[in-house]
Amino acid sequence: MKVYPEELQAYQNYISEHQDDYQFKLEDSQLEKIKEYSKQKLKWLSHNKTLANMIGLLTLITIFVIDYFILTSGYGFLIVFLHGLMIYGFSNYTLHEGAGHNRIYTKKGLIQTIINNLSRIYFNDPQFYKSAHPRHHSKLATAEDGAYTQFVWPKRFFTSLLPMAFLMPFCDYKIHVGSVYTKSRLLSDIIGLSYNILILLLLLEDFNLPIAILIILGSYHIAFYLDRLRETTEHNLMIDTQYGSRNMGSTVIGMIVGGGPWGQPFHLSHHLEPALPWYFQISMHSFLKKVLTKEQREYYMIETSWDYFKLLKRVVSINIKEAKKIIHA
Repeated sequence: MKVYPEELQAYQNYISEHQDDYQFKLEDSQLEKIKEYSKQKLKWLSHNKTLANMIGLLTLITIFVIDYFILTSGYGFLIVFLHGLMIYGFSNYTLHEGAGHNRIYTKKGLIQTIINNLSRIYFNDPQFYKSAHPRHHSKLATAEDGAYTQFVWPKRFFTSLLPMAFLMPFCDYKIHVGSVYTKSRLLSDIIGLSYNILILLLLLEDFNLPIAILIILGSYHIAFYLDRLRETTEHNLMIDTQYGSRNMGSTVIGMIVGGGPWGQPFHLSHHLEPALPWYFQISMHSFLKKVLTKEQREYYMIETSWDYFKLLKRVVSINIKEAKKIIHA
């Protein structure tokens, strides 16, 4: 994710103006409970590596099977949204849990290498992501953050929603590929093109060529737009620079914007303990509801689908307001 100096400045200005209002910091006693909870789950993982790997593989198979039935359902443009959701969830899962953290299949070797490169079927670059993501955790909310979104320059967000923006050189608001065209990205383009030709052939059993192409392109728009919504809301305006993220939760919109339960709808859980796989991120979400105060839950969690849309409106409007201050300064 490219970071603009104006974004850093706007975020620092926002923190300076609202630091006194921030009363939601996690207390040491709460962090100790969270640490102990994480320790128990990590212990389980260390003692059940085979089972954990089976869950990771089963998750991949489940996504593929669901997507196959979606593509062969013949339900016209309903496929656009559902296949787009599968592209998004699968990319999120294989990039983040796989290439980013080696949490899908933990045993090093050929199987892990294949799994961690599966995101290439949808034109993602796991090599770029693997190099950028660790900085997101170690350098959160700084210029070195590999996925800085504490403040999003409004023009970047809105132009990313234009038709075909995910293919356009003007769009640098993305994390699945880098700005420099590398051999790794070329490999992703070759694999992605080959795989999508197979999807096209599958769709041609029910649709003519123009409609099949529109379905594929529309699906990528859905996937990219959902990713922009998540990136724009999970860290935006969080004053906490150590764990500052939001859990979208298990609401309908949380599952959609998060990319399914195996995606990133529980991002605070992930930042509190990056080594936990997706199913323990969910269980930590339930645990956090008991540990956090009501005010903290409102700050760090999205309780309802409607709350998400209120959050989106809030962060975008404040981003616009703060950007105008810098422009007119």
